Amino acid sequence: MPAILQQPSTHAAAAGILGREVIHKPINDGHEHFHYDIRSTSTAYTAVPSESSVPPPVSFLFVVNGMTFNENRHAGGVLPRVDDGGRWLPPVLSAGFGPQNPGTVFRWSNGDISIATGYAWDEGYGKTPNGDNLEWYHTATIIWCNPFYQFLVTQGDASIPIDADMEDEEESDGEEEKAVIQWYPINFHLHETLSRVDYAADSQYLAGNQRNFIAELGLTSYQCQDDDAPVSGGISGNIAILIGLIAFSCTRQELRHVLINDQAWRGYRWRGHQRPTGRRDGRGKVVSIYLDPDNPGGSTREALRGLQDISRRLVIVTKAVKALNDLDGAPAHYREVKSFLTNLKMTLEALKVESVVLHPKYVDEVKVQVQKIRVPIEESLTVTRGYEASLGIAAKKGRFRNVQKKLDWRFVVSKKADALRRTIEGDMMSLNSIQTRLILVVDIDASYL
Repeated sequence: MPAILQQPSTHAAAAGILGREVIHKPINDGHEHFHYDIRSTSTAYTAVPSESSVPPPVSFLFVVNGMTFNENRHAGGVLPRVDDGGRWLPPVLSAGFGPQNPGTVFRWSNGDISIATGYAWDEGYGKTPNGDNLEWYHTATIIWCNPFYQFLVTQGDASIPIDADMEDEEESDGEEEKAVIQWYPINFHLHETLSRVDYAADSQYLAGNQRNFIAELGLTSYQCQDDDAPVSGGISGNIAILIGLIAFSCTRQELRHVLINDQAWRGYRWRGHQRPTGRRDGRGKVVSIYLDPDNPGGSTREALRGLQDISRRLVIVTKAVKALNDLDGAPAHYREVKSFLTNLKMTLEALKVESVVLHPKYVDEVKVQVQKIRVPIEESLTVTRGYEASLGIAAKKGRFRNVQKKLDWRFVVSKKADALRRTIEGDMMSLNSIQTRLILVVDIDASYL
Protein backbone atom coordinates (compact mmCIF):
# COMPACT_ATOMS: atom_id res chain seq x y z
CA MET A 1 0.00 0.00 0.00
CA PRO A 2 1.52 3.33 -0.97
CA ALA A 3 1.55 6.33 1.29
CA ILE A 4 -1.68 8.31 1.25
CA LEU A 5 -0.34 11.71 0.30
CA GLN A 6 2.30 12.14 -2.31
CA GLN A 7 3.43 14.83 -4.67
CA PRO A 8 4.29 14.57 -8.39
CA SER A 9 7.99 14.73 -9.13
CA THR A 10 10.48 14.23 -11.90
CA HIS A 11 12.26 11.64 -9.77
CA ALA A 12 11.63 7.94 -10.33
CA ALA A 13 11.44 6.98 -6.67
CA ALA A 14 8.21 6.52 -4.79
CA ALA A 15 7.00 9.03 -2.23
CA GLY A 16 4.73 9.32 0.78
CA ILE A 17 1.04 9.89 1.37
CA LEU A 18 1.71 13.50 0.48
CA GLY A 19 4.23 13.54 -2.33
CA ARG A 20 4.14 13.42 -6.12
CA GLU A 21 5.58 10.24 -7.55
CA VAL A 22 4.65 6.99 -9.25
CA ILE A 23 4.00 4.14 -6.84
CA HIS A 24 5.06 0.58 -7.61
CA LYS A 25 3.19 -2.07 -5.64
CA PRO A 26 5.01 -5.33 -4.75
CA ILE A 27 2.76 -8.36 -4.82
CA ASN A 28 3.69 -11.08 -2.36
CA ASP A 29 2.44 -14.42 -3.67
CA GLY A 30 3.28 -16.31 -0.50
CA HIS A 31 6.58 -17.67 -1.78
CA GLU A 32 10.06 -16.37 -1.14
CA HIS A 33 9.97 -13.90 -3.98
CA PHE A 34 7.86 -11.05 -5.31
CA HIS A 35 6.11 -11.13 -8.68
CA TYR A 36 6.04 -7.93 -10.70
CA ASP A 37 4.28 -7.46 -14.01
CA ILE A 38 5.96 -4.26 -15.16
CA ARG A 39 4.27 -2.44 -18.00
CA SER A 40 6.03 0.45 -19.65
CA THR A 41 4.11 3.60 -20.57
CA SER A 42 5.23 7.00 -21.80
CA THR A 43 5.31 8.53 -18.31
CA ALA A 44 5.40 5.82 -15.66
CA TYR A 45 5.85 2.17 -14.86
CA THR A 46 3.01 0.50 -13.04
CA ALA A 47 3.29 -2.81 -11.24
CA VAL A 48 0.16 -4.95 -11.29
CA PRO A 49 -0.59 -8.27 -9.62
CA SER A 50 0.25 -11.43 -11.50
CA GLU A 51 -2.58 -13.21 -9.68
CA SER A 52 -6.05 -13.22 -11.22
CA SER A 53 -7.80 -12.43 -7.93
CA VAL A 54 -7.35 -8.86 -6.73
CA PRO A 55 -8.37 -7.89 -3.17
CA PRO A 56 -10.94 -5.09 -2.81
CA PRO A 57 -9.50 -1.57 -2.57
CA VAL A 58 -9.02 -0.03 0.84
CA SER A 59 -11.61 2.60 1.69
CA PHE A 60 -12.89 4.56 4.65
CA LEU A 61 -15.27 7.40 5.44
CA PHE A 62 -14.19 10.62 7.09
CA VAL A 63 -15.72 13.87 8.28
CA VAL A 64 -14.08 17.14 9.32
CA ASN A 65 -16.09 19.20 11.80
CA GLY A 66 -15.38 22.78 12.75
CA MET A 67 -14.94 23.48 16.46
CA THR A 68 -16.40 26.30 18.52
CA PHE A 69 -15.22 27.45 21.93
CA ASN A 70 -17.23 28.10 25.07
CA GLU A 71 -15.47 30.80 27.06
CA ASN A 72 -18.53 31.84 29.05
CA ARG A 73 -18.31 30.49 32.59
CA HIS A 74 -21.96 31.35 33.17
CA ALA A 75 -22.82 28.94 30.35
CA GLY A 76 -20.62 26.15 31.74
CA GLY A 77 -17.55 27.17 29.76
CA VAL A 78 -14.02 28.07 30.81
CA LEU A 79 -12.08 31.29 30.52
CA PRO A 80 -9.60 31.62 27.65
CA ARG A 81 -6.15 30.17 28.30
CA VAL A 82 -3.02 32.13 27.38
CA ASP A 83 0.71 31.75 28.01
CA ASP A 84 2.91 34.30 29.78
CA GLY A 85 3.24 36.24 26.55
CA GLY A 86 -0.52 36.52 26.08
CA ARG A 87 -0.63 33.97 23.25
CA TRP A 88 -3.83 31.93 23.03
CA LEU A 89 -3.79 28.22 23.87
CA PRO A 90 -6.59 25.65 23.49
CA PRO A 91 -8.71 24.65 26.49
CA VAL A 92 -7.55 21.72 28.60
CA LEU A 93 -11.11 20.91 29.70
CA SER A 94 -13.83 19.64 27.37
CA ALA A 95 -16.18 22.27 28.80
CA GLY A 96 -14.13 24.86 26.94
CA PHE A 97 -15.59 23.68 23.63
CA GLY A 98 -19.01 24.43 22.20
CA PRO A 99 -21.16 22.61 19.61
CA GLN A 100 -19.42 21.44 16.46
CA ASN A 101 -20.22 22.55 12.94
CA PRO A 102 -20.80 19.27 11.07
CA GLY A 103 -18.92 18.79 7.84
CA THR A 104 -19.55 16.68 4.75
CA VAL A 105 -18.91 12.95 5.00
CA PHE A 106 -16.38 11.90 2.35
CA ARG A 107 -15.29 8.50 1.10
CA TRP A 108 -11.60 7.78 0.48
CA SER A 109 -11.23 4.76 -1.81
CA ASN A 110 -7.82 3.68 -3.07
CA GLY A 111 -6.64 7.28 -3.35
CA ASP A 112 -9.81 8.79 -4.81
CA ILE A 113 -12.23 10.97 -2.82
CA SER A 114 -15.96 11.33 -3.33
CA ILE A 115 -18.93 12.51 -1.31
CA ALA A 116 -20.51 9.68 0.70
CA THR A 117 -24.06 10.44 -0.36
CA GLY A 118 -26.65 9.92 2.37
CA TYR A 119 -24.10 9.66 5.18
CA ALA A 120 -23.98 12.32 7.88
CA TRP A 121 -22.54 13.26 11.26
CA ASP A 122 -25.04 13.88 14.02
CA GLU A 123 -24.49 14.52 17.73
CA GLY A 124 -21.19 12.73 18.00
CA TYR A 125 -21.90 9.81 15.66
CA GLY A 126 -21.36 9.05 12.01
CA LYS A 127 -24.66 7.95 10.48
CA THR A 128 -25.56 5.69 7.56
CA PRO A 129 -28.35 6.69 5.15
CA ASN A 130 -30.64 4.47 7.26
CA GLY A 131 -29.72 6.31 10.44
CA ASP A 132 -27.56 3.55 11.90
CA ASN A 133 -24.29 4.40 13.61
CA LEU A 134 -21.14 3.94 11.56
CA GLU A 135 -18.36 1.80 12.99
CA TRP A 136 -15.86 4.29 14.39
CA TYR A 137 -12.14 3.87 13.75
CA HIS A 138 -10.22 6.92 14.95
CA THR A 139 -10.65 10.60 15.84
CA ALA A 140 -8.15 13.42 16.23
CA THR A 141 -8.60 17.03 17.28
CA ILE A 142 -6.29 19.50 15.55
CA ILE A 143 -5.86 23.14 16.55
CA TRP A 144 -4.07 25.93 14.73
CA CYS A 145 -3.17 28.15 17.66
CA ASN A 146 -1.13 30.96 16.14
CA PRO A 147 2.18 31.38 14.29
CA PHE A 148 4.07 30.77 17.55
CA TYR A 149 2.53 27.46 18.69
CA GLN A 150 1.17 26.48 15.27
CA PHE A 151 -0.44 22.99 15.28
CA LEU A 152 -1.44 21.23 18.50
CA VAL A 153 -3.17 17.84 18.40
CA THR A 154 -4.81 15.42 20.78
CA GLN A 155 -6.27 11.98 20.32
CA GLY A 156 -10.05 11.77 20.27
CA ASP A 157 -12.71 14.47 20.26
CA ALA A 158 -11.53 17.13 22.71
CA SER A 159 -15.09 18.35 23.24
CA ILE A 160 -16.14 15.02 24.77
CA PRO A 161 -15.32 14.65 28.50
CA ILE A 162 -12.55 12.18 29.22
CA ASP A 163 -13.49 9.25 31.44
CA ALA A 164 -10.59 9.28 33.88
CA ASP A 165 -10.17 6.64 36.58
CA MET A 166 -8.88 8.65 39.48
CA GLU A 167 -7.49 6.87 42.50
CA ASP A 168 -8.38 9.73 44.83
CA GLU A 169 -11.54 11.55 43.78
CA GLU A 170 -11.20 14.68 45.86
CA GLU A 171 -13.21 17.83 45.38
CA SER A 172 -11.56 21.19 44.92
CA ASP A 173 -13.53 24.37 45.72
CA GLY A 174 -16.69 22.32 45.73
CA GLU A 175 -16.11 21.02 42.19
CA GLU A 176 -15.15 17.50 41.16
CA GLU A 177 -11.70 17.24 39.63
CA LYS A 178 -11.84 16.89 35.85
CA ALA A 179 -9.51 15.07 33.47
CA VAL A 180 -7.16 17.36 31.60
CA ILE A 181 -6.71 17.22 27.83
CA GLN A 182 -3.12 16.57 26.76
CA TRP A 183 -2.11 18.66 23.76
CA TYR A 184 0.92 17.72 21.67
CA PRO A 185 2.82 19.50 18.90
CA ILE A 186 2.85 17.38 15.77
CA ASN A 187 5.95 15.23 15.43
CA PHE A 188 7.35 12.84 12.87
CA HIS A 189 8.83 9.37 12.63
CA LEU A 190 11.53 9.54 9.96
CA HIS A 191 12.13 6.75 7.45
CA GLU A 192 14.78 7.77 4.95
CA THR A 193 13.13 10.76 3.19
CA LEU A 194 9.60 9.86 4.32
CA SER A 195 8.00 11.51 7.36
CA ARG A 196 5.23 9.85 9.39
CA VAL A 197 3.18 12.38 11.31
CA ASP A 198 1.98 11.39 14.77
CA TYR A 199 1.00 12.70 18.20
CA ALA A 200 4.39 11.90 19.67
CA ALA A 201 7.43 10.85 17.66
CA ASP A 202 11.21 11.12 17.62
CA SER A 203 11.57 14.23 15.45
CA GLN A 204 10.00 17.68 15.38
CA TYR A 205 11.19 18.15 11.81
CA LEU A 206 10.37 16.55 8.48
CA ALA A 207 12.85 14.21 6.81
CA GLY A 208 13.45 16.61 3.93
CA ASN A 209 12.27 19.79 2.27
CA GLN A 210 11.91 21.41 -1.18
CA ARG A 211 8.36 20.21 -1.73
CA ASN A 212 5.29 22.36 -2.36
CA PHE A 213 3.11 20.44 0.07
CA ILE A 214 5.28 21.59 3.00
CA ALA A 215 4.22 25.22 2.67
CA GLU A 216 0.73 24.44 1.41
CA LEU A 217 -0.04 22.38 4.52
CA GLY A 218 1.47 24.88 6.92
CA LEU A 219 4.59 22.83 7.65
CA THR A 220 7.27 25.36 6.68
CA SER A 221 8.52 25.63 10.26
CA TYR A 222 8.73 21.84 10.43
CA GLN A 223 10.98 21.31 7.41
CA CYS A 224 14.42 19.81 7.85
CA GLN A 225 16.98 22.30 9.17
CA ASP A 226 20.01 20.77 7.45
CA ASP A 227 21.49 22.82 4.62
CA ASP A 228 22.03 19.66 2.58
CA ALA A 229 18.65 18.14 3.42
CA PRO A 230 17.32 15.80 0.72
CA VAL A 231 14.14 16.39 -1.21
CA SER A 232 11.23 15.18 0.89
CA GLY A 233 9.86 11.79 -0.07
CA GLY A 234 6.42 12.71 1.23
CA ILE A 235 4.40 12.53 4.41
CA SER A 236 2.32 9.67 5.79
CA GLY A 237 1.30 8.42 9.21
CA ASN A 238 -1.83 9.10 11.25
CA ILE A 239 -4.69 9.38 8.77
CA ALA A 240 -6.81 11.71 10.89
CA ILE A 241 -3.96 14.16 11.46
CA LEU A 242 -3.10 14.12 7.74
CA ILE A 243 -6.67 14.91 6.80
CA GLY A 244 -6.64 17.67 9.41
CA LEU A 245 -3.59 19.24 7.79
CA ILE A 246 -5.36 19.16 4.44
CA ALA A 247 -8.50 20.66 5.97
CA PHE A 248 -6.48 23.57 7.37
CA SER A 249 -5.12 24.34 3.91
CA CYS A 250 -8.48 25.98 3.15
CA THR A 251 -11.50 27.35 4.99
CA ARG A 252 -14.12 24.94 6.31
CA GLN A 253 -16.60 26.07 3.66
CA GLU A 254 -14.08 25.42 0.87
CA LEU A 255 -12.99 21.90 1.86
CA ARG A 256 -15.64 20.27 -0.31
CA HIS A 257 -14.49 22.28 -3.34
CA VAL A 258 -10.82 21.53 -2.63
CA LEU A 259 -11.40 17.77 -2.45
CA ILE A 260 -14.12 17.33 -5.08
CA ASN A 261 -13.84 20.18 -7.58
CA ASP A 262 -10.13 20.94 -7.37
CA GLN A 263 -9.22 17.30 -6.68
CA ALA A 264 -6.28 18.60 -4.65
CA TRP A 265 -5.81 15.18 -3.06
CA ARG A 266 -6.34 12.44 -5.60
CA GLY A 267 -4.61 9.24 -6.64
CA TYR A 268 -2.27 9.34 -3.63
CA ARG A 269 -1.04 12.71 -4.85
CA TRP A 270 -1.22 16.15 -3.32
CA ARG A 271 -1.82 18.48 -6.24
CA GLY A 272 -2.46 21.65 -4.26
CA HIS A 273 -5.02 24.41 -4.81
CA GLN A 274 -5.25 28.19 -5.01
CA ARG A 275 -7.86 28.79 -2.33
CA PRO A 276 -7.20 30.87 0.82
CA THR A 277 -5.72 29.08 3.82
CA GLY A 278 -7.83 28.13 6.81
CA ARG A 279 -4.99 28.50 9.28
CA ARG A 280 -6.38 31.34 11.35
CA ASP A 281 -5.59 31.87 15.01
CA GLY A 282 -7.63 29.84 17.46
CA ARG A 283 -9.27 27.53 14.91
CA GLY A 284 -9.93 23.87 15.59
CA LYS A 285 -11.13 20.82 13.67
CA VAL A 286 -12.24 17.36 14.70
CA VAL A 287 -11.45 14.65 12.15
CA SER A 288 -13.25 11.32 12.53
CA ILE A 289 -12.55 8.16 10.53
CA TYR A 290 -15.15 5.41 10.06
CA LEU A 291 -15.20 2.04 8.37
CA ASP A 292 -17.00 1.99 5.03
CA PRO A 293 -20.08 -0.28 5.26
CA ASP A 294 -20.30 -0.39 1.46
CA ASN A 295 -16.88 -2.06 1.29
CA PRO A 296 -16.76 -4.64 4.11
CA GLY A 297 -13.91 -6.57 2.50
CA GLY A 298 -11.63 -3.59 1.97
CA SER A 299 -12.58 -1.37 4.90
CA THR A 300 -11.44 -3.20 8.01
CA ARG A 301 -9.42 -2.16 11.02
CA GLU A 302 -6.55 -4.30 9.78
CA ALA A 303 -6.64 -2.64 6.36
CA LEU A 304 -6.63 0.86 7.84
CA ARG A 305 -3.83 -0.01 10.23
CA GLY A 306 -1.87 -1.22 7.22
CA LEU A 307 -2.68 2.02 5.42
CA GLN A 308 -1.26 4.01 8.33
CA ASP A 309 1.85 1.83 8.42
CA ILE A 310 2.82 3.42 5.15
CA SER A 311 6.50 3.93 5.72
CA ARG A 312 7.50 0.26 5.86
CA ARG A 313 5.73 -0.46 2.59
CA LEU A 314 7.12 2.66 1.00
CA VAL A 315 10.66 1.73 1.93
CA ILE A 316 10.08 -1.65 0.24
CA VAL A 317 8.71 0.11 -2.83
CA THR A 318 11.64 2.51 -2.98
CA LYS A 319 14.10 -0.36 -2.68
CA ALA A 320 12.23 -2.24 -5.41
CA VAL A 321 12.69 0.69 -7.78
CA LYS A 322 16.37 0.96 -6.85
CA ALA A 323 16.77 -2.77 -7.33
CA LEU A 324 16.06 -2.26 -11.04
CA ASN A 325 18.88 0.24 -11.33
CA ASP A 326 22.13 -1.29 -12.60
CA LEU A 327 24.16 1.43 -10.88
CA ASP A 328 23.02 1.18 -7.27
CA GLY A 329 20.51 -1.64 -7.19
CA ALA A 330 20.58 -5.43 -7.05
CA PRO A 331 23.51 -5.93 -9.46
CA ALA A 332 25.77 -3.66 -7.41
CA HIS A 333 24.75 -5.32 -4.16
CA TYR A 334 25.22 -8.77 -5.71
CA ARG A 335 28.75 -7.94 -6.83
CA GLU A 336 29.53 -6.50 -3.42
CA VAL A 337 28.32 -9.63 -1.63
CA LYS A 338 30.11 -11.93 -4.06
CA SER A 339 33.34 -10.00 -3.60
CA PHE A 340 32.90 -10.04 0.16
CA LEU A 341 32.36 -13.80 0.30
CA THR A 342 35.15 -14.63 -2.15
CA ASN A 343 37.69 -12.40 -0.45
CA LEU A 344 36.65 -13.65 2.96
CA LYS A 345 37.17 -17.24 1.92
CA MET A 346 40.61 -16.40 0.52
CA THR A 347 41.48 -14.48 3.67
CA LEU A 348 40.51 -17.40 5.88
CA GLU A 349 42.67 -19.81 3.91
CA ALA A 350 45.61 -17.40 3.95
CA LEU A 351 45.21 -16.75 7.65
CA LYS A 352 45.10 -20.46 8.40
CA VAL A 353 48.31 -21.11 6.48
CA GLU A 354 50.05 -18.04 7.86
CA SER A 355 49.22 -18.87 11.46
CA VAL A 356 50.41 -22.46 11.11
CA VAL A 357 53.72 -21.46 9.57
CA LEU A 358 54.53 -18.54 11.83
CA HIS A 359 52.90 -19.42 15.09
CA PRO A 360 51.88 -23.08 15.59
CA LYS A 361 50.42 -22.26 19.01
CA TYR A 362 47.48 -20.54 17.24
CA VAL A 363 46.67 -23.49 14.95
CA ASP A 364 43.84 -24.98 17.01
CA GLU A 365 42.25 -21.62 17.76
CA VAL A 366 42.31 -20.59 14.11
CA LYS A 367 40.96 -23.94 12.93
CA VAL A 368 37.94 -23.66 15.22
CA GLN A 369 37.04 -20.16 14.04
CA VAL A 370 37.68 -20.89 10.35
CA GLN A 371 35.58 -24.06 10.43
CA LYS A 372 32.66 -22.20 12.01
CA ILE A 373 32.67 -19.71 9.16
CA ARG A 374 33.80 -21.78 6.17
CA VAL A 375 30.68 -23.93 5.65
CA PRO A 376 28.06 -21.14 5.60
CA ILE A 377 30.34 -19.05 3.39
CA GLU A 378 30.72 -21.83 0.82
CA GLU A 379 26.97 -22.47 0.86
CA SER A 380 26.30 -18.77 0.35
CA LEU A 381 28.81 -18.61 -2.49
CA THR A 382 27.04 -21.51 -4.22
CA VAL A 383 23.70 -19.67 -4.06
CA THR A 384 25.28 -16.38 -5.06
CA ARG A 385 26.93 -17.80 -8.18
CA GLY A 386 23.48 -18.78 -9.46
CA TYR A 387 22.86 -15.08 -10.10
CA GLU A 388 26.09 -14.44 -11.99
CA ALA A 389 24.51 -14.56 -15.45
CA SER A 390 21.82 -12.04 -14.49
CA LEU A 391 23.63 -9.73 -12.10
CA GLY A 392 27.34 -10.29 -12.69
CA ILE A 393 29.72 -7.92 -14.38
CA ALA A 394 29.12 -9.58 -17.77
CA ALA A 395 25.32 -9.40 -17.49
CA LYS A 396 23.53 -7.33 -20.10
CA LYS A 397 22.69 -3.85 -18.85
CA GLY A 398 19.16 -2.53 -18.77
CA ARG A 399 16.70 -1.43 -16.13
CA PHE A 400 14.15 -4.03 -17.13
CA ARG A 401 16.48 -6.90 -17.95
CA ASN A 402 16.42 -9.84 -15.55
CA VAL A 403 13.73 -8.15 -13.45
CA GLN A 404 12.71 -11.30 -11.56
CA LYS A 405 16.31 -12.15 -10.69
CA LYS A 406 16.95 -8.61 -9.52
CA LEU A 407 13.89 -8.58 -7.29
CA ASP A 408 14.54 -12.08 -5.95
CA TRP A 409 18.03 -10.97 -5.03
CA ARG A 410 16.90 -7.71 -3.48
CA PHE A 411 14.09 -9.10 -1.35
CA VAL A 412 15.30 -12.61 -0.51
CA VAL A 413 18.90 -13.59 -1.20
CA SER A 414 20.48 -10.28 -0.19
CA LYS A 415 18.75 -10.51 3.18
CA LYS A 416 20.29 -13.95 3.69
CA ALA A 417 23.69 -12.57 2.76
CA ASP A 418 23.30 -9.71 5.20
CA ALA A 419 22.11 -12.16 7.86
CA LEU A 420 25.25 -14.22 7.21
CA ARG A 421 27.39 -11.17 7.81
CA ARG A 422 25.70 -10.58 11.15
CA THR A 423 25.96 -14.26 12.09
CA ILE A 424 29.69 -14.51 11.50
CA GLU A 425 30.45 -11.08 12.89
CA GLY A 426 31.45 -12.50 16.28
CA ASP A 427 33.63 -15.17 14.69
CA MET A 428 35.30 -12.58 12.50
CA MET A 429 36.05 -10.48 15.58
CA SER A 430 37.76 -13.50 17.12
CA LEU A 431 39.82 -14.02 13.97
CA ASN A 432 40.66 -10.35 13.89
CA SER A 433 41.88 -10.63 17.48
CA ILE A 434 44.10 -13.57 16.52
CA GLN A 435 45.42 -11.69 13.52
CA THR A 436 46.18 -8.66 15.68
CA ARG A 437 48.11 -10.82 18.12
CA LEU A 438 50.08 -12.31 15.23
CA ILE A 439 51.05 -8.87 13.99
CA LEU A 440 52.09 -7.79 17.47
CA VAL A 441 54.18 -10.91 17.94
CA VAL A 442 55.87 -10.42 14.57
CA ASP A 443 56.67 -6.79 15.42
CA ILE A 444 58.10 -7.78 18.78
CA ASP A 445 60.17 -10.55 17.24
CA ALA A 446 61.51 -8.21 14.60
CA SER A 447 62.50 -5.57 17.11
CA TYR A 448 64.14 -8.20 19.28
CA LEU A 449 66.28 -9.34 16.36
